[in-house]
This record gives sequence, C-alpha cells and structure tokens, in this order.
Amino acid sequence: MASLASSTPFESILSIPGPVPLIIDNKPVTTSNTYTVLSPNDPENPPLHDVYAANLTQVNLAIESAQKAFGTWRKTTFLQRRELLIKAADILKRRSEEFTALTMSETTNSFGLAAFETWSAVTQLDEVAANIATAMTTVQPPALDNPFQQAYVSRHPFGVVLSVVPWNGPIALSVRAVINPIAAGNTVILKTSEYSPKSNMIIVDCLREAGIPDGVVNVVHVNREDGWGILESMIKHPAIRKVNFTGSDATATHIAQICGKWLKPVMLELGGNATQIVLEDADVEHAAKCAAFGKFLHSGQVCMSTNNVLVHESIADVFSDAVKRELVNVVAGHAVGPNQLRGLFNPASVRRVQQLVEQARNAGAKVIISEVTNVMQPVVLDHVTPNMDIFRTEIFGPALGISRFKTVEEAITVANESEYGLAAAVHGKDVARAMQVASQIDCGNVSVNSHTLDGSPRLPYGGWKKSGFGVFNGLQGIQEFTQIKVTVVSPIGYAQSLSG
Repeated sequence: MASLASSTPFESILSIPGPVPLIIDNKPVTTSNTYTVLSPNDPENPPLHDVYAANLTQVNLAIESAQKAFGTWRKTTFLQRRELLIKAADILKRRSEEFTALTMSETTNSFGLAAFETWSAVTQLDEVAANIATAMTTVQPPALDNPFQQAYVSRHPFGVVLSVVPWNGPIALSVRAVINPIAAGNTVILKTSEYSPKSNMIIVDCLREAGIPDGVVNVVHVNREDGWGILESMIKHPAIRKVNFTGSDATATHIAQICGKWLKPVMLELGGNATQIVLEDADVEHAAKCAAFGKFLHSGQVCMSTNNVLVHESIADVFSDAVKRELVNVVAGHAVGPNQLRGLFNPASVRRVQQLVEQARNAGAKVIISEVTNVMQPVVLDHVTPNMDIFRTEIFGPALGISRFKTVEEAITVANESEYGLAAAVHGKDVARAMQVASQIDCGNVSVNSHTLDGSPRLPYGGWKKSGFGVFNGLQGIQEFTQIKVTVVSPIGYAQSLSG
C-alpha cells in the first residue's frame, strides 16, 4: 500500500517570521489585510503577532482546494488515515514543549493546563486512529420483508466540512474539530479564533509534517470586523456540506440560522451551566475537592466547568466549610509554579463575573471566600438561589455558587430547569442511588462521584438543550461526520418474477 504524501516540502508555519499566514494546499498564503493578536497575559495588552486575514478570494480558493482534494481523500483506506494520525500524534508529542509555550503566550493557560491539553490532543489522535475502521464499518441487517434481498448500511463522508474553533482550549478543541471529519473521509476548512490563530493551527502543522495530502485541511483567519460576512459566504458555498462549531450559544444561534438558511447540517458543542449534586450520604471532603477542581481549572473558562453545587441541607454547612478549606489550599498552592492561577482572558470577562457576584450578594448570597489581587482569585458564594443570575447563566470565570435542597426530587427539578445540558455530577456513597439520580439529569454527560470535567477521548461528548447537538470523540464522533447510505441488492430476475 502506498503511503500518503504531500507534494509540498514541510516547513513549520508556526516559525515563519512576519504575519501568520493562511494555509491552502499545504502552502502559506498571504493577503492584503492583517489584524493584530494582543497578549492576554499583560494588563497593557501588547501585540504578540500580526495575522493575515482572508478575503472572499482566499476563502473560495481554500474551499475549491478542499473540494478538489476530497475526490482523492475519500478513496484512501482506513489504514492510510490511521497511519497519518499516528504520525501526527508522535509529532505533537515531540514538539510538545514548543506548543505549550505558544499556547501560554496566546491564551491565559497555565503551564500545567497547556501541557495537559497537549496530552489530551495526543490521546484524541490515538483514539480516533484506533476507531476509524469500526466507526466506518458497513453493516448488513437482515431483510425481514424478503429473503431474496440483501441490505447494506454504509457510512460515507459529507465532503468539505467547515470547522470553527474557539480560543479557550486551542489545541484539543481544534484537534477534535479536524481529525473527526478527516477520519471519516471529509476534507476540512479550519476557521481559527481571532484570539489564538497560531495555537489553533498546531494540529494542522503536525498533520503537514506527517505528510497529509495538499488541500485535505486548509486554514483561514478572519478579521473580527469581517467575521459574519466571511462566515456566511463560506457556509453558503455549495462545496461546504457540514459545519461544526465550538463556542458560545449566542454565536451558535447566528451560525445555526445561517446554516438553516442554506440547509447545511451543523454540529454544535456549546456552553454549559454544570451542576454538581451532593447527596446527604456523600463523601463531603471528596465532593468539595471535585467542586474546586471542576470550577477553578483554567479559572472556570471551560464549557463544562462546575457552576453550581446543590447540597443536601443536612450537610450544607459542613460542605461549605470543606470547600473553603480546599480553596484556601488552591490559592496558596497556585500562587507560584506550573499551575499558577492566571487572569481571565480579558478585562471584560473580569467585569462580567464581578457583576454576577455582586448581583448575587445583593440578592442574599453569602461570600465565604474571595481574594482580590491582580489576578481574579476564586470566589465562592453560599446560599445561592435559582432566581439569581449567577445560578442561571454560564459564568465562565472563577466563581462558584452553593445552594441547598431538601429532597432529591427538588435537586433534580432545579438542575433540569437550566437551559443548558452539557455536564453534571452526582455524589453519594450509595452508588446505585447516585446513578439513579444521574439518569434523571437532562444533560449529555454526567459523572458519579467525580467532577463535571470528567471525560475521555474514548467516549462521545456533546450537549443537550442550549448546550448544542451532535458529538465529538468516540466512535460516534467519527460517525457524526458521515451520511448513511442503504444499498439493497436483489438477485437477477427477482424484479421480473414479481410481475410474472
């Protein structure tokens, strides 16, 4: 079997001096327009680098390149695709220090989080590589209505997929947005975040070094001012056959409207308002540690971060004290070192979270821990109630609310009243009972006796309600980017015999 190979000699796009280029046919492409990425790690927001912004000409060239490449890429064997992804995983591991430093400069990721994200991306590549053949297997259901016919149900790629990715998990979230579609035989246009274009391109640089054929993955950067116009022009292009987006539900609403206008299927992985339910028989100390980890990793800037903890009233005071002790340790332990607490992404994020906290305080919530420094430190509010804004909205910052409930039925009802349905957690020593509660929570991912961030590249991940639809990861993540075809085979002469 011939190996895949690009016709373009490899040169890392990430090391090219000057503005960050687009990638079309594996080659760097410049434009007449640029924008500047600012550092989120300095209050003065100094410039990091300039980026070439695509206009309609480059966008159309990128789509035409992907459309041309699709005709060949769809015919590659599962083994060829698997070998490519395994090579890319090895390259990602080898260049992990470079990528960790890059991600820390463009985002507010700590060293520990950036390194973890790189590891997660490698795991995703390995898992998708291992799952391709199984996910794409043709099945033969029995033809129950006629014994002379044989039916085949097969999966086929859509064509060119548009992947729109965010800044808050720039490596891992870009990896899944690219490799799930190409594993299924699609080609991809990756539209980067204007805040983290280089970090979003890491997976593409690895695939290029691994030898991905020209045009299978192209990259476009878009100036914020031109964003919606360029995005709609891409979605409406006849060659774009499916869209996937990871980000806020507000942006997703506009994307879904455009996709509906042009009848394009869309996969959305959006924000959340994750609830952790702590039953009266829970291990309080363990539940408190899970709440702290689930909330304050990446300063709460994760879609499945814990927003609210619903605690049975009989242990609420004990739990509140345990969380306070845990957070004192977190603040002290993260003052320096690889997991040092870093700022929210921009000053507007800080103001928004502070406003939510202040509204809750004015409505009767009690602040049990809060520290004001140059970095917004963890804030924990007790006696939060469902009528408060901080309870109902996605916080996306380092603030945690604790609420109390009397009965399990009340906790389930309150949790399910949320407009979101991405992640949740249930804690209880009676695991069977905790699982029963988990089964009644209206969301796509529930952890029992763990944190709301608990997930694996081996398992499908997606949300319900305003948290989106469709999944990444697991067998289903590859199948998300396939269409089903049913082929029915009849013996020669069968049709004629019906009329004879």
